[in-house]
Amino acid sequence: MIIGELEQKVIREAGREAAHVCLTLHSDIQSNLMYKADRDPVSIADLCSQAVILHRIAKYFSEDSIITEETVADFRALINTEQKHWLAYYASQALNCPVTINEIKHWLSHQPKQDNRRTWIIDPVDGTRGFFKGDQFAIAIALVIAGQPVLSALVCPLMPFNREVIGAMAIAQKNQGAVLESLDGTLSRTLSVSKQSDLQRVHIALGDVRHLDRKAVERLFSNNQINGTIMQISSQAKYVAVADGQIDLFLRYATDTDNREKVWDHVAGELIVREAGGCVTDLDGKELNFSKGELLTENRGLLVTNRQIHNNLLQIIHNYI
Repeated sequence: MIIGELEQKVIREAGREAAHVCLTLHSDIQSNLMYKADRDPVSIADLCSQAVILHRIAKYFSEDSIITEETVADFRALINTEQKHWLAYYASQALNCPVTINEIKHWLSHQPKQDNRRTWIIDPVDGTRGFFKGDQFAIAIALVIAGQPVLSALVCPLMPFNREVIGAMAIAQKNQGAVLESLDGTLSRTLSVSKQSDLQRVHIALGDVRHLDRKAVERLFSNNQINGTIMQISSQAKYVAVADGQIDLFLRYATDTDNREKVWDHVAGELIVREAGGCVTDLDGKELNFSKGELLTENRGLLVTNRQIHNNLLQIIHNYI
């Protein structure tokens, strides 16, 4: 599981190029809004971000496997002639070289060896609904080897790095810790989770209502005197907030048993929180299994904490969810 300088260079460059695409399109996102067959939103930003990430990976690691949220089938089904023009234009701007629509189709349909132990897992715009509203969104890239996350990046273009600088990228490597960098790479600091152990003083993040039975969660909080501050944070930016000690926990729980979590929604953030000293399990205390394809079929829900409060919360959850 040795990761070299090239993997680190590629994940940073791909993340920054994708962030450039997303920020450029952010002001005109409504005109690019589309919906897939399952009514999940998708935009030119999603497709363009994924294309530039895949361009980097295909250039340097053409034999590696890929799992991505958007597909070439989505591209063919959703995009019209005018949108194709803009997609090629913005990809060219991000990569600083001419890009054709055929090249983008090639990147989106990249088919490496299926038996490769190395897999890149990509969510080009996590929190697309938040993106539409001007809320937090994230670009997630992770390298998994033999089912184990070993390198990941979460790019949050609207998240403050500090009081003066907006835009951050969290990077983690297995057994090497996690850092937060400014988007231009000139600033960096170590990520570390909070030390909060009092459940009456925790900072809690809630996300998309599709992934949360709010009544069950509210009952869990009120019946167990979990009286902390509750915040709404879109996307995998919640993982960065936990890793940086800004919040102490978040959880996902949907009553629909068929609504299994997607690997691209969690693999990058899981490694970052773990390397920052936190803990990520499902609601039964099991580690997330990223070796079963696109879905976390062996896990029920999700609990992400600063580790200090994890076991107590699991015991509470067992009685209420």
